Amino acid sequence: MTETHVAPRVRSLPERAAGLTVPPALGRRRADDILSLRHGLAALRLAGDSAGVSSGELAFECGISRAAAYRVLQTLRTAGFLAMSGSAKRPRFRITPRTAVLFSGYSAGVQLLDVAIPIMLEWTLETGWPLEFSTLAGSQSVIRYATDHVAPRALARLRAGTSTPAVASAAGLVCLAFQTPTPLASVVSRLLPLPGSAADGGARRRELMVTLARIRREGYAQMAPPRWREATIAIPLWSEGSAAAGLALRYMRVADGGVAGHAQRLAMLQSLRAKIACACGNPPQSG
Repeated sequence: MTETHVAPRVRSLPERAAGLTVPPALGRRRADDILSLRHGLAALRLAGDSAGVSSGELAFECGISRAAAYRVLQTLRTAGFLAMSGSAKRPRFRITPRTAVLFSGYSAGVQLLDVAIPIMLEWTLETGWPLEFSTLAGSQSVIRYATDHVAPRALARLRAGTSTPAVASAAGLVCLAFQTPTPLASVVSRLLPLPGSAADGGARRRELMVTLARIRREGYAQMAPPRWREATIAIPLWSEGSAAAGLALRYMRVADGGVAGHAQRLAMLQSLRAKIACACGNPPQSG
């Protein structure tokens, strides 16, 4: 496919101040590129600064007219991704809470997963036991990666994308337990909406909060439904001081091993967590 060559992108004011260079690839555009989309993405990036962005600054950044830049900003404002502040003659645009939704898929958990996958694979190949890496998606616990495909001791054969109510999985519970109060309250209200009997709904919420408090004290969650052949133990994975994901180990209930078996599995998970944290350049965190 042919390529259209355009003038190299002019560096933004912060980039020039920092002495940064622009990669040559940014100055080349494929013939099938949508230029207005590139301008819109540049607007969102600049608007993320605490001072926001003006049409003049966007025009300078993208090499377009101020009128064209203003149309880009107004389009994003109409869609709810930017808000306008400042005077009518010199408006500035800043991002809105809705803009964060655009980046919710690329969270600390996703970055952590990139590091965790090879470590999880190596461990499963050595032991035969399946591991899961899960994150919260609203009121659901979603498996982002599982090593079942290389785990001869796996029974359920779970895979990435498997979704379970957070309160019905060990990884979901451990992620819930270490949420900050505001998002936790929001998730709990979605998981356990008050039914016809408010007293019954309140009792279920209190029971859940007691369970989550116990998980925070002990540092792990365990799930062993009576009819399941497998049980699960999970611990939180930390990123920048908060729980970004749950790391879970599934094992056959016939190989439980009692208290000694439980202690061994917990120690193995904690060792894995420390190895992942080390690979991320973070100091190991307990709990």
